[in-house]
Amino acid sequence: MDVWQEWRNVKETNGLDWEQLLFNLTFLAKYGFGHWSELSIEREQLIFLCNDQNTIEIKNGRKLLERFRSLELSGSSTLFPIYQTSYIDLKVEREEGSVAFVLCQLETGAFAKYTLPESFQIADLQFQLTQPATMPDLLGISGLTYESRPLKSAGEDTVVRSSRVFLINGTQ
Repeated sequence: MDVWQEWRNVKETNGLDWEQLLFNLTFLAKYGFGHWSELSIEREQLIFLCNDQNTIEIKNGRKLLERFRSLELSGSSTLFPIYQTSYIDLKVEREEGSVAFVLCQLETGAFAKYTLPESFQIADLQFQLTQPATMPDLLGISGLTYESRPLKSAGEDTVVRSSRVFLINGTQ
């Protein structure tokens, strides 16, 4: 809480936004952090937003097997769901009297790449959906499983478009 109070003072004294402080590696280094991801006791969570602009491509090498808008995973446009989904409840935990915040980067590009087995069947692929804590009116993909086993990302190729800080039950 002492560091948080000091950060609030720096923010208010200099007329800065939280984004200008918490995504500033030079500022964080003064407090012993090498990167903003080190502020969390939880692992980084990646969420691919389901909307009209975001598409999902499933390829076997260069051969395109499926391409669809991520919004189709919500199942709201079909009588029966086309793809398997499960819902994961992501909560931001905090101790009483402490401050919690979510750092969010909005990115464009190939969000995640996965290596799929040779005998891939789309029916065995399951999309794990969640509502981001900072955007409860949206739905996003937080992970994939194949034959009930989590798939690990084999990489990404994105460009950061913007950064945001959301305070959770904290004061500005």
